[in-house]
Amino acid sequence: MSRPKLDGTALDLFARRPARSFMTQLSFVDAATTTQDGEEAGYRPRQVVELSGTSDAPTTRVLEHVVVAFITKSCKAHAQAAQERAFIFDHEYQVSVDRIAALVARNVAAGQQDEAVREALSRVQLCHCRDSFQWLATLNHLHYELLDAPTAPLMLVFNSVGSFQAIDKMTAKSVGSGLALSDQVFVFLKQFIQHHSPIVFAAKELMKSSRDPWDHTEYMPSSWTSQVTKRILLRMPAPQCDSLKVEEHIGMDDSRRDERAAFEARCIVAGKAQVYTCHIDGDGIISRTRVFHA
Repeated sequence: MSRPKLDGTALDLFARRPARSFMTQLSFVDAATTTQDGEEAGYRPRQVVELSGTSDAPTTRVLEHVVVAFITKSCKAHAQAAQERAFIFDHEYQVSVDRIAALVARNVAAGQQDEAVREALSRVQLCHCRDSFQWLATLNHLHYELLDAPTAPLMLVFNSVGSFQAIDKMTAKSVGSGLALSDQVFVFLKQFIQHHSPIVFAAKELMKSSRDPWDHTEYMPSSWTSQVTKRILLRMPAPQCDSLKVEEHIGMDDSRRDERAAFEARCIVAGKAQVYTCHIDGDGIISRTRVFHA
């Protein structure tokens, strides 16, 4: 299968040049943009952010918050209509439109809340792909769709970027085709990013390690890892020995447990690793404390 290529003139690239940055309003995510001067610069177009966590970490919830912060960032600026568009590739079928709608409602003015929520959600497109072939085809279709659309701030979200990696790698080995299909997706994605200047946020499941709780084995190909500009790690804290709390946790259903989940986030802040202790509070995510590491 030949890889699709993107064509464009210098004028096209200038028209889609990177624009101003944005903040996610999640301290442990925005902290990763801190400069050596101690200022949070925010996320800019063409940056690729990898949000990695174990299978029980709330990576999907964090992605939902990031999407809402992006599509509502200009809602309070009444000078012009909001233009931000977000495309969510939810390979794992975990993203909740209801949760996104609830978060949008919290971020917009109460007077015209229903209308504002509908308008914001109209700028979010949810895609479900069965395999890398459909993923690549959908990205290619999106490329041509965006060529005919007015230039606007754009975000791509992948949940999860490694969903098809294992099966693609096995298939490539069995048929001797060389480059796995997921590699072709990432090669095309690099061209897509250069052409359309989206901000990219991607979840990736971590392989647990028996050593350092933050240590993990990289399994993604270089066609992906070479594009990542920021990495944020999430993990669930070690279970407490308090038997009463353990029994209470076991007795909760999944929705209640998710609403009260505590987790830790780690990112590099101005050259130093920084760990945040956080918890999910209903629809919100709250960062509690910070611990610094050399």
